[in-house]
Amino acid sequence: MKYQDYKEYLSPVLAKASDLVMKSGKGCYMTTVEGEEYLDFVQSIAVNALGHCHPKVTEAAKGQIDKLISGSFNLVNYEETLKLAERISRAAPGELNVTFFSNGGAEATDGAIKLAKSATGRPGIISFKGSFHGRTVAATAVTGSNSKYRKNYEPMMPSVYFTSYPYCYRCPYGTTCDECSLQCMRELNEIFENLITPDSVAAIIMEPVQG
Repeated sequence: MKYQDYKEYLSPVLAKASDLVMKSGKGCYMTTVEGEEYLDFVQSIAVNALGHCHPKVTEAAKGQIDKLISGSFNLVNYEETLKLAERISRAAPGELNVTFFSNGGAEATDGAIKLAKSATGRPGIISFKGSFHGRTVAATAVTGSNSKYRKNYEPMMPSVYFTSYPYCYRCPYGTTCDECSLQCMRELNEIFENLITPDSVAAIIMEPVQG
């Protein structure tokens, strides 16, 4: 099977980094349909923390499929979901004692933005150049890594302001740690001075590792 033979059936919106077609995975390795093995450093954008096809994960997934695949979550509850929400509440710090379950990262980003705006009553969001937060409209509005992600979708969600990410390994100002003058902080302060006051900002959204 060749990716190029099927490319015409896939939306060009999602660019691919390779033409590899994977057939299976085990641990930190994936195997192509031709039998070539690759070390997977991406791990489904870091969500496969236990690697591919971990026995306990596959066993749990198969067990759930045998019982129930899906019901409308706004109509019924799942026993496992209720127990998980309770476990998260016990483990979370401070007053983070409720959970909103989402389908993926972009929906979680949208939910976080809505929560911040609702809780604070403020309109502004500060995001970072080089960021990626998802492909929904709100998640795209706070994404600052590629202008093509935003092309044809303007105007985006308003009151989003971008500043430089404090990445010492590849400093946006071309300095080293020894020479650092905290220009990133000055740029953020300039946003507060020139574009939006701090008391109008609902949240700063930031990736520990930029996507």
